[in-house]
Amino acid sequence: TTNQIANGLLALLRFPQEFNLLKGNPELAQRAIEELLRYDGPSGAQVRVVKVEQELRGKVLKPGDRVFLMLNAANRDPDAYEQPDRLHLARGGPAHLTFGFGMHICLGFPLARMEGQVALPAVVRHWKDIALAVPEAKIEWLNSMVFRGMQALPLRVGT
Repeated sequence: TTNQIANGLLALLRFPQEFNLLKGNPELAQRAIEELLRYDGPSGAQVRVVKVEQELRGKVLKPGDRVFLMLNAANRDPDAYEQPDRLHLARGGPAHLTFGFGMHICLGFPLARMEGQVALPAVVRHWKDIALAVPEAKIEWLNSMVFRGMQALPLRVGT
């Protein structure tokens, strides 16, 4: 949840027109959170273990091999999303894969979704002005293939 909210807030700061859209239209929260999860979700990858030997793009995967499914890459697939590197809170299209899919979907996804739908609109509503307190290039990201988040998100806020 922490990474979801921080990543979403950073994305909104990168796209001020979308930030203002959410600020002026809190009823957009449900759709906005789905787009923010697609754009820069809190899980970069999921790990799976190969059960049955198979070939994938010329590489043989053997039982016991670990495979990393890059969720954020799938969520930026240009074949699935028009302008995938742009945040568009009113975006339609296929569902994102941030929480996985099918029998491997994250059990906590309904709660995570709801937390984002409540927290991010509350943040943009509470503070009149929000800006990064450091240049974006100075933000340190977690050293993880699985989790996508920042060590800290220094902000300047004004009411």
